[in-house]
Amino acid sequence: MTKALADAPPSPDDKIALFAGIVGKEYARASDDLRREFSQDLIDWEASARVALVVSPANTNEVAAVVKLAGQLNLAITVRGAGLSYTGGYLPQADETVAIDLTRLDEITALSEDDQYITVGAGATWQQVFDAAKSVGLRPVMHGPISGSHATVGGAASQNLLGRLDSFLGFEIVLGDGRIVTTGSGAMKKLPSPHYRHYGPDLTGLFIGDTGALGIKTKVTLKLEKPPHGLAMAAFSFPSLSQMVESILAIARLNIVPRLYGMDPLKSRTATKVTIVEAGRTLSSIASGRNSLMKGLVDAATVVRAGRGALDAADWVLHVHAEGVNDDAAQASIRLIRDICCKNGLELPATVAIAYNARPYSIRGLVGIQGERFVPINAIFPYSRAAAVASRIEQFFAEHKPVFDENDISTSCIASAEQGVFLLEPMFYWADELGPIHQRHLPADKFAKLNKNKRNIDTRNVVIGLREKLRTIFFEFGASHLQIGKYYGYEKAVAPETYDLLTAIKNSFDPAGRLNPGNFGWPKKPQ
Repeated sequence: MTKALADAPPSPDDKIALFAGIVGKEYARASDDLRREFSQDLIDWEASARVALVVSPANTNEVAAVVKLAGQLNLAITVRGAGLSYTGGYLPQADETVAIDLTRLDEITALSEDDQYITVGAGATWQQVFDAAKSVGLRPVMHGPISGSHATVGGAASQNLLGRLDSFLGFEIVLGDGRIVTTGSGAMKKLPSPHYRHYGPDLTGLFIGDTGALGIKTKVTLKLEKPPHGLAMAAFSFPSLSQMVESILAIARLNIVPRLYGMDPLKSRTATKVTIVEAGRTLSSIASGRNSLMKGLVDAATVVRAGRGALDAADWVLHVHAEGVNDDAAQASIRLIRDICCKNGLELPATVAIAYNARPYSIRGLVGIQGERFVPINAIFPYSRAAAVASRIEQFFAEHKPVFDENDISTSCIASAEQGVFLLEPMFYWADELGPIHQRHLPADKFAKLNKNKRNIDTRNVVIGLREKLRTIFFEFGASHLQIGKYYGYEKAVAPETYDLLTAIKNSFDPAGRLNPGNFGWPKKPQ
């Protein structure tokens, strides 16, 4: 702390004024509603601490200045993008915390068609990246989350996600003491270009999945690619999760499709609950560029009716996207997949896959159809463990059906696999009031329509308990996790030597432990 600040510790209003001197008065705020919003995520609503203020910088230099001032004021720092998280990663552990909102860092700073990369502010959404790349005939190699209409690129990189992570080529990072560093070939002194990640040790990789606790991402460079000319979709219904997982693994081991994801009956049915107008908007975009996908689908209403009818009667449904140098090549992959899936399953109209391909990003899954709150839990396993895990989860759902019924809790589950990794993501839905994050991201009319449920703490606590039981089961199966935050007990799961090494890195990058305290089991207050 500077001598002036030490001699006369500033009042709350003085602190706001100091940060406003960096970011502008409009972007240093401390209203009760905003402080409440930035002290919650999708599951930890009853936070024991509340941030003192929220600061929204516009660029890297402002972020660095905010971090330095927070150090002088001895404030902890939490970092947030869209806030679509559920493991407490950005929740404050003490009231003396400043929340840094990165959503103003949404500028596209570089787009190279020749070198096939894009550099964006960490607050840019995946939709922005997709649209910018599409304007020059490219697409991001890393697809990003389905919530990419609102989810930010920096947030996804910090929380981690399944996919081609090598396509994160480099970051610009503000460390916990305000230093600014660049990773990858963009750090070169002469003619820097961020096209190559692996120049020297992989510093970029250190910050993927760090939940914002090692540094604050301010810029992200992503690899782009030409979309393939051939595209084909398919869907298959299975009687059980275990049978669907068997097919998922067989397909994943072939390594011939970019995307496959399985859904339970509830998730499959709700995926098609769109209006005819929405379907028309979605499918007209396909018709303009991918006429082959429209064969047999006369109009949007036909697609919705066909998909709903089949999926309403279906059990577990696997959706597959195949690509190739032309449509024949993509269809050849589908034929191989059909041979695998039809041993235990039935083919359905590929309605969901077609819709997701046309509109890959949406916030539609943030709440249930009737405005229910939902919260997931994820787990990652090697292929060899997937069947046993799927069987155990089916057993868990059966064992707890009386609890689900008594508390009017619905369950859902998504399964996927690629590059040697099997992902399982169970979800819980229940009637409860919506929160400020839902209000921020849902259109005002939709939020008003859906926010009809009363506050339901009792069921909320039941869900929290059920989720903890699943976490224990996953731990016993040796699960890895995305979105580690403060929830998955990383410090208990890994070897002590590994944890000590990561802690040493933390101490080097963030000497006072100021960034997102409590993540990975680190101290909850700055040291």
